[in-house]
Amino acid sequence: MVKTAFIPFLAFFLISYSWAQEEIQVSSPEDCITSFFEAFHAQDTCAIKSIMHSDMTLATIKSSSEDTLLVVEDVQGFYASIASIPETMKFIEELTEIEVRTDGLIAQVWTDYTFYVNDKISHKGVNAFTLLKEGDTWRIIYLVDTRRKE
Repeated sequence: MVKTAFIPFLAFFLISYSWAQEEIQVSSPEDCITSFFEAFHAQDTCAIKSIMHSDMTLATIKSSSEDTLLVVEDVQGFYASIASIPETMKFIEELTEIEVRTDGLIAQVWTDYTFYVNDKISHKGVNAFTLLKEGDTWRIIYLVDTRRKE
């Protein structure tokens, strides 16, 4: 009896695990950034993880009139914060300009953005993505952003 009940559970677990591990294949740096933001807005942390390199670094530059700090963020904390955004909160990071530079296996993508929360501007800034090409797909290896109130 226990064995027969266990088999459907095991099958469900294996199917769920394979779906969660499915990687998004992106063939250009632009597609990588587009896929990242689509997953971000959908709060799909599995998709975001598949776009980011496993050794990815995430940072923010925080500045005031007295000081400028580089704050390296915990990537797992980033995933958790995305997953915990309440359904009642509407958010969108609108990219206003994108510049891409590539050289073989590396790319730099610079994006100006405006971040909205519940249809009101929260802040503006710049994202600087560094990407690595692995096989036929691009992965984000570094993301640093600035945030300023305006």
